[in-house]
Amino acid sequence: KRGGPNVIAMALQGLPGVKVDVVSLALGDIVWTGIGDDGVEYMLETVCERKKNTDLAQSISDGRYSEQKYRLENCGLSRVIYLLEGPLNEALVSHSRTVHLQSLITATLSVAHDGLIFKHTKSMNGTTLYLKSLTIYLMEKYLHKILRAPISFSQFQRANSKTKLLPVTQVFA
Repeated sequence: KRGGPNVIAMALQGLPGVKVDVVSLALGDIVWTGIGDDGVEYMLETVCERKKNTDLAQSISDGRYSEQKYRLENCGLSRVIYLLEGPLNEALVSHSRTVHLQSLITATLSVAHDGLIFKHTKSMNGTTLYLKSLTIYLMEKYLHKILRAPISFSQFQRANSKTKLLPVTQVFA
């Protein structure tokens, strides 16, 4: 597990066999890795982008939402989770702009439509419980398994750096 706020990191650190590192990620807020027999740290095919409801509203307002979603869709991992935390109010105010509930619903539906996994939790506690369950699932799934097309953590970081060039269609989306 990498990234995420300290509250989540502390909750996951309490799971047997889990080592938590808090580092800056090229993409997403949380990733899960495992150490191969060769000593290389490999991705467990999962990345999670966690947004509080107000953060989602702000990223819709300032245009970051489309860019982030595009990068997640093209990150090279098979399981991409877009986790929205907090209640969906009728309108959320973000830097003097109002983002209506319909905009939030449209954003979340487009995530699911485009093949990403959408998960909504009502609070930090719900988020922590979900991430603990997901961590246990991934540990059970990958324990003593060989990854089909392993991507190392360093390859993931390089491939998803914001400095790589985007297609013109994405720049002007």
